[in-house]
Formats: sequence, structure tokens, C-alpha cells
Amino acid sequence: FDPHTWLSPKNAKAQAKVIADKLSEVDPANKEYYEANYEKIAAEFDSIIEEYTEKFAGVENKKFIVPHEAFGYVARDFDLEQIPLASLTSTADPDAKVMKEVTDLAKAEQIKTVFFEKGGSDKAAKTIADEIGAETAPLSTMEFASQEELDKGVTLQEIIKENLENIYKSLA
Repeated sequence: FDPHTWLSPKNAKAQAKVIADKLSEVDPANKEYYEANYEKIAAEFDSIIEEYTEKFAGVENKKFIVPHEAFGYVARDFDLEQIPLASLTSTADPDAKVMKEVTDLAKAEQIKTVFFEKGGSDKAAKTIADEIGAETAPLSTMEFASQEELDKGVTLQEIIKENLENIYKSLA
């Protein structure tokens, strides 16, 4: 079971609806407020979904290398394929066998970017990127937030859009 449901804009929109409905249920006096906030968030997610459905439809190679299997729902939403360096919950560096397999696949698929987890180690990503002449870039699993992001009040929508843009740039 992939617990990373919040990384998908489609799932995040559905989760926002559940939250708004439950808040309205326990606090009916403010139902209109919760519904209005949900409608705003839903429109933002719809815009993201529409933009990236169109962008990803125009790319040929839909494979991207991720630090661990956290982007399955994103891949499903946009008909992409994640290539993980580790399993769903692993935070350990991949072993030599996995590194070789991913390096060979990345060469064959002409992958130009190897992602690492924002706030985590980029060691494995850099090793593969150096071997295949690619770049590295971060993806957020939302398990880490910088002080700057906290101070700016960065939203879930902004993080999802940043992830999608990074993936798109790696494929375009």
C-alpha cells in the first residue's frame, strides 16, 4: 500500500473535500466558510491537473527516477512511470545492484534528471547522474519543510505544482 496519497493533486482535492465535509458536520455554523474554502482549493487543484495533463501528454519519455516509490499516484494521474531507487518506505541508500540496474535503465531511456528527496541525501542521485551525464533535482514528499517554506506559508498546492514542474522539465 502506497501511503503517499497527498502527493497527487487528484487525491489531495478529494481529501480536501472530505475535510471540508467533516468540518461542516462538526461545526455547522461555519459550513459556508468551509465550503467556500474547499471550492477555492478545488479550483486550484483543477487548474494544476488541467495544466499538467496537457503538458505531460506532449512528452514521449514518461519515465523518471525517484529516491523511493513515493510518486505512484502522481504517475497514475499523468500516465507516467516512476523508477524508484528504494521501496515505498525506505530511506536507506540503494545497494550496488539497484544502482547498476537504474543506471543501465537510465542510459537506455536517455533520462536527463535523477531526483532526490528534498531535505534528504542526494548522494545516490548524484552518483547515477554523474554516470549517465544527467542532472539532479529535488522532489518534495512533504516530509520536510525548510524554515523559509514555513515562514512563507507555502501551500500543498504550491508544493505539488513545484514537483510536477520539476518532473515535467525532466521529461520535456
